[in-house]
Amino acid sequence: MEKYGLTDETIEILTGKAEKIMSYYDSYELDAREWKNYGKHRVYVTVGGYCGSSLKKTYKLAWVDMDNGQQITWQY
Repeated sequence: MEKYGLTDETIEILTGKAEKIMSYYDSYELDAREWKNYGKHRVYVTVGGYCGSSLKKTYKLAWVDMDNGQQITWQY
């Protein structure tokens, strides 16, 4: 996952939540996208669950507000 300025602490929190959500799947992968618009800087994080090597489901995990101390807004 590209960090886009996320701290290790924030990534650890996101990973912990993803582990709980994705316990049904064989493995999971976090993905992040940077979003800058309307004077706001956020990082949008999704998590994808895999059965074997096949992607089965992707969930919107959270928005991270980079302008506000990396405050996490959970989407799932």
